[in-house]
Amino acid sequence: MLGPEINIKRSLLCGRNFEYFSEDPYLAGELSAAQIQGVQKHHVGTSLKRFAANNQEYMRLSCSSNLDERTLREIYLTAFEIAVKKAKPYTLMCSYNKINGEYASENEYLLNKILRDEWRFDGFVISDWGAVNDRVKDLKTGLDLEMPASNGCTDAEIVEAVKNGTLDESVLDKTMERILTTIFRFADNREKQTFPLEQHHALATAMEKECAVLLKNENILPLSRTSKIAYIGTFAKHPHFQGGGSSHINCNQFSSALEITGQSCDVSYAKGFESTTDKIDSELFNHAIETAKKAEVAVSVTIKNTGKTAGKAVAQLYVKGTTNTVMRPEKELKGFEKVFWEPNESKTVTMELDARSLSWYCEELGDWYAASGKYQVLVGESSADIRVVGGLSFSTKKEPPFIVTLNTTIGELLSHPKLSDTAKEFVKDFNLANSGENNNDENAPAVSDEAAFEMFVSSPLRSCRSFWGVSTDVLMQKVDEFNTILKNKT
Repeated sequence: MLGPEINIKRSLLCGRNFEYFSEDPYLAGELSAAQIQGVQKHHVGTSLKRFAANNQEYMRLSCSSNLDERTLREIYLTAFEIAVKKAKPYTLMCSYNKINGEYASENEYLLNKILRDEWRFDGFVISDWGAVNDRVKDLKTGLDLEMPASNGCTDAEIVEAVKNGTLDESVLDKTMERILTTIFRFADNREKQTFPLEQHHALATAMEKECAVLLKNENILPLSRTSKIAYIGTFAKHPHFQGGGSSHINCNQFSSALEITGQSCDVSYAKGFESTTDKIDSELFNHAIETAKKAEVAVSVTIKNTGKTAGKAVAQLYVKGTTNTVMRPEKELKGFEKVFWEPNESKTVTMELDARSLSWYCEELGDWYAASGKYQVLVGESSADIRVVGGLSFSTKKEPPFIVTLNTTIGELLSHPKLSDTAKEFVKDFNLANSGENNNDENAPAVSDEAAFEMFVSSPLRSCRSFWGVSTDVLMQKVDEFNTILKNKT
């Protein structure tokens, strides 16, 4: 199976967002791992894709995703890491694009060092369709199978490379071993399967019910069967539930929201718009307004019946770093659990955290790092609806290398356990009101104390020359002093 696809939904304009799981790396990783485990328990292989940092369709065969190591690790590789380690997909598909100027299909660091050496991936890697740039180089850097075939062109290149000594035959042997091992794993466990369409339709319906998310309820739900309901929009009758191109599926059957609801409720419908154009059709628009006025309730096709009755919700756990060691997201998803409640029933939900849950990727260490200190633990129904806030303390002997330069911020110095006392002494006489551009307008509003402090702690040392009149020589002496303290204190 050519999936699941777990690239990050970075932009609403990405043409393949409908294939991806989430904009959140942790959620995408956990969901894809579960899907892979479900598929492969029947000895059907999966191809986790597209590896990596593949988030646009425009110029997709030649564009370069340029990013630093921390961004790559925390946002674009985390989902793949979770899926590979937890679910062990049979294959992995590399992406079309370049990463920092180097094609993903011939990226030694990505395919061998990270994927195979760090994550212990033991399947084989295939190319996205037409993604191969240099077939011989691809083999050396970890790409096993080119898709689709090149009508013998690149096969001839491989043979010639082996003959002239530019490709060691042992590289080809490893590639063939990985491919054949996976083929035999399938062949040795092949079972006769049936394809019960009706059962699959029922299962797909049940899955959709489980996946539905209520985003807003403004005292509309739950609906009564005696309510007059209006569906507005052509998708109520002709649902748009998949993308096009090679991902398109010819469904055996499907039921529209209008069709299902109309069997048991007083339902009216207005098309509202044409789905094939961005232009407003005044006649359709006005008809929709009149239809809505006649109904007691007007809902969109994505709203489901939930409310003060038995139902399900997802408890979501977030972690917020408060150590001020490095700039972090406001909060990061680190756990979730779907729970069913009867009316008035209470249940305890348990979700586990480990050191990785608190960590960020430190490029200087080349590893994940969680600083000693306090962390907030937040639980709610969404990132915007936090219900419970707690905390925990974490301690580690590991420390990332820290070197003070003129670009080190005052906040970094004040929060550093070895430097804070010296930093406080250095800045004690600074006037925080000067932490910004000079403003000679007597009528301009004063900068608040909070804003002044935020500008102060985010200011690099070099800004002390402009805002507090500290000379470059004095600043360089302080830089040397700070680095000496770091070197001497153990």
